[in-house]
Amino acid sequence: MQKVSYRARDFGIPINAEEARTSAICKNEEGEVRFVIAAKGFLIIINPNTSESLQINFPDGYVEYPFASFSSSNGTFYTGAGNMFLSVNPFTREIHYEYIHNGEEIVGFSFTEDKKGRIYFTTYPNCHLLRYDPSSKELHDFGSMDATEKYAGSIAVDERGWVYIGIGTERKNVIAYHLTLGTKITFVPEKSRSRGTGFVYTSGDGTIYGHWGAIDLRDTESASEWYYFYDGKAMPIEKSTKAPSLYTGVGFQKIHRNGNGGFRIEDYSLADQYVVYKDRNNRKQKVSVNYQSTGAQISTIFLGPDKLIYGTSMHPLQLFQLDCQTEKIHVSGAIPKGGRGEYCCLCFSRRENHWGCLCRRKDI
Repeated sequence: MQKVSYRARDFGIPINAEEARTSAICKNEEGEVRFVIAAKGFLIIINPNTSESLQINFPDGYVEYPFASFSSSNGTFYTGAGNMFLSVNPFTREIHYEYIHNGEEIVGFSFTEDKKGRIYFTTYPNCHLLRYDPSSKELHDFGSMDATEKYAGSIAVDERGWVYIGIGTERKNVIAYHLTLGTKITFVPEKSRSRGTGFVYTSGDGTIYGHWGAIDLRDTESASEWYYFYDGKAMPIEKSTKAPSLYTGVGFQKIHRNGNGGFRIEDYSLADQYVVYKDRNNRKQKVSVNYQSTGAQISTIFLGPDKLIYGTSMHPLQLFQLDCQTEKIHVSGAIPKGGRGEYCCLCFSRRENHWGCLCRRKDI
């Protein structure tokens, strides 16, 4: 048998782009403001006064997706990715991080803060409740809050020592856990724990609202029955009387404290590399955001009839074209706007000379 030799060629990263995930507006005690976007493996910190942006990579070269973030009362930014818990001062760039080895795949699935400035957050897939004290750097794991469910997508804490957690999605629930007593209260009767998710949030004045009528983690505002939570109790209220959440947006692309410090984010996309916001004078500005990523994962690739290589990336979804002779790569940009999802299959029409697609899959 004749031996065949092959030579590999490195054409570099075809799609230097990432999908924007969770974000927050941080304001410190001096009144300075920063907008922070968390992405896979890094943060982007934007100064809305100067339109300057700064990239901070996760420590240790760690590259995982964040799912939630939080702007604390003193302007510290919190997030989690994989099993890394991360806090960043976006003004001084001081970073604290640690790996949490409690068997969980994702830490920081939802966040809240108590009156003492301590940060509470949840995990996936066993719904652990953890607390971080910024002053002592002490971290405490209170254990799993649900024996079967995986998604603790929302959390709030009151001044009486009760933590409320919205849980889903196969057997929805809202639970209250007392931090000192270890008492756990389930608000959803066992017979009513159907598919869906419980949901809680803290309003601007510190009041906690919620329900257990959501279909999934995105559809949290459509419930007809709402409750006010305090001291381990859930009291029915009229939906029209509740104050708004400090989070805006849906799914894993929420913004915490939008409007904080007089700045309001209108739109943002790392795939298309921009942020649009209104400043303190209500003037709209669009800022370009440049960054370096490890490259979006390639989902499909094939050789076209024109001898060019075509492919797509996922999260963000973009199309690219590679000419192996010139070694030039042409990228079409995010498709659709924001570039969410992926193409599982592609075809090329000789007759029309254009892209065709099959089996596009969206994420939540």
